[in-house]
Amino acid sequence: MKKSVVLLIILLFLCGLLPACGTDGGIGSDSGSASDTADISSSGSESSSSSSTGQGSSSSQQSSSSGSSTSTATPADGSWNLILVNSKYLLPDNFTVSLAYIGAYRVDERIKEPLQDMIAAAKADGVELMLSSAYRTKEKSAELYAAQVEKWKKTGLSQAEAEAEAAKWVAPLGTSEHHTGLAVDLVTPTHQVMDHAFADTEAAKWMKAHCAEYGFILRYPEDKQDITGITFEPWHFRYVGVKDAKAIMSAGLCLEEYLGKY
Repeated sequence: MKKSVVLLIILLFLCGLLPACGTDGGIGSDSGSASDTADISSSGSESSSSSSTGQGSSSSQQSSSSGSSTSTATPADGSWNLILVNSKYLLPDNFTVSLAYIGAYRVDERIKEPLQDMIAAAKADGVELMLSSAYRTKEKSAELYAAQVEKWKKTGLSQAEAEAEAAKWVAPLGTSEHHTGLAVDLVTPTHQVMDHAFADTEAAKWMKAHCAEYGFILRYPEDKQDITGITFEPWHFRYVGVKDAKAIMSAGLCLEEYLGKY
């Protein structure tokens, strides 16, 4: 009798009627975790980075475009808020940042609260600020720079001349602070054009006077164009932290001067 039962069990197993441990859908299966990992690793595109914090999305974007590791780049002393990005100091290929949304725009998650506080404080003083640009992918910067070059070529400039002039208005690939998530362009509902005339608005005056209280600086002052290499941008503000911002703004410096890198 016992032999008959054993033989029956063996026959059922060989026919596939009894499940085996560790197969798909059976005990100990890890097929679900494998597919989840694949989903996460492929979710780095611009359209898929829709979480409230944006964490992980920018890491995938940067690593996929550069093919490098995802370690965070910081200055030698570890001060992430003082990273310098310009035509001389290019953004490292392995740079990553965790992002957070403010409306439709993304910024480094660490500056979301101070930025919101500054916008709220301005509103309390009767100044309405609105974001026009914040974090920008390298691909987007390349697109904007190319468009700016074409604009200047239409004025009669040569390719080289157009590229040089365009670089004063739109930072070429790898040289834009917008890649860091620490820079924002702020305008108003009544003056949304980013031009030098914006400096005469109450909004620009308010930000220049109060930005340091929230850790921001006017990044490209009118009298520092020879050092920054960028035209005067009264709408462009960069987060560096309250202590450093107050030191920079009170001394009338640009970031390059403050860091001694120019």
